[in-house]
Amino acid sequence: MNAACHPPRRLILHNVDIVTPSGIIQDSGLVIEDSMITDIGKISHDVTGEHMDGGQQLVMPGFIDLHSDALEKYIEPRAGSAFPLPAAILEFDKTLAACGITTMYHCTCFAYEDSIGRELRSNHMAATIIKELIKLKNWLRVKTKNHIRFDILNKEAMDIICLLMTKGQVDLISFMDHTPGQGQYGDPNMLKEKLSKEWKLPGDEIDIHIEERIEAQNRIDWKGLTHIAGIAADYGVPLASHDDDSTEKVAWAEELGGVISEFPVCTEAIKAARDRGLLTVFGAPNVLRGKSQSGNLSATEEVLSGAADILASDYSPMSLLHAVFKLHQEDDLPLHEAVKLVSLNPAKAVGIDKQTGSIEVGKEADCILVSAYSRVPHVTMTITGGDITYRTNCPTGVEKAA
Repeated sequence: MNAACHPPRRLILHNVDIVTPSGIIQDSGLVIEDSMITDIGKISHDVTGEHMDGGQQLVMPGFIDLHSDALEKYIEPRAGSAFPLPAAILEFDKTLAACGITTMYHCTCFAYEDSIGRELRSNHMAATIIKELIKLKNWLRVKTKNHIRFDILNKEAMDIICLLMTKGQVDLISFMDHTPGQGQYGDPNMLKEKLSKEWKLPGDEIDIHIEERIEAQNRIDWKGLTHIAGIAADYGVPLASHDDDSTEKVAWAEELGGVISEFPVCTEAIKAARDRGLLTVFGAPNVLRGKSQSGNLSATEEVLSGAADILASDYSPMSLLHAVFKLHQEDDLPLHEAVKLVSLNPAKAVGIDKQTGSIEVGKEADCILVSAYSRVPHVTMTITGGDITYRTNCPTGVEKAA
């Protein structure tokens, strides 16, 4: 029988408050037919389909996470103790759905292979992770995208990255440079401390690593970077610049076709990005913790000043939901404005806002139910492309928030 002859699968949510780009529609309903949102408002119980009482929960657009390397912790939870890729990816995917993420741009890092020799971010391993994500795509709960983080010192990765883009296997690319003395590590001691704590490296190895990176900066292939940016433009891959620290760096990124400034580290770079039309990304963990892990700008201050467009989970998927509610409950940012930081704005940045990123008729049904009135807000259901990908009961006896 032709699939077109089958009646549409229809889910009707009642008794919910719907977060839209312009505000919250109280005591409303939502109709999902197959993969699409087809109606918003008071829905009759006579409509054919599966009816569900939302219990006065919030319906919010599913989160779109443009920058996360948290998969690495599932692949290698301890240094030197790697798990099989399929198992790590599938289990991490469950976590993402439970956190309310419906579209994930997994960061795979093509790092400069220096004295540290980190296998997880080697060219071979990064390409292998991308291929495995693509192979498992139809098994995953979350819409899965590939974000290549390209260390611009890594000339050996250039041909690999260009080939991946021409095959349509890249959805976002960012240029980064973690050489101390600029960018994220303007204070070289911050990098030294990180390498000592996270990688347990002795001081002499740290010094060698830093010296190698500084020396390698003198051999950056600027023509090759322009070529990569050109391939990205030809194949519709959005380009981001990472850890911008000056007007000049932002201008260079914009001239290459950059549309996103990830984690700018100073007000000069933020202003330059906004003046040139680049959307800015900050870390949700920064908002939730109240400070930057690297001692840089306060994401909360940038959000409240209107300088931050997007929040990304960086290394913690759970941070998106809780950063949104912290901004709303503690900093008085209207909830629908806080939600746009993790939904509509990132969708606009990568050009998928016509399909997803907000609760609107005609868009894909990527949405979440959130119990927002307990002490700790939590996701109770995630719907991705019309499919329920995560569901749990609302805990009873949870103390109400003040």
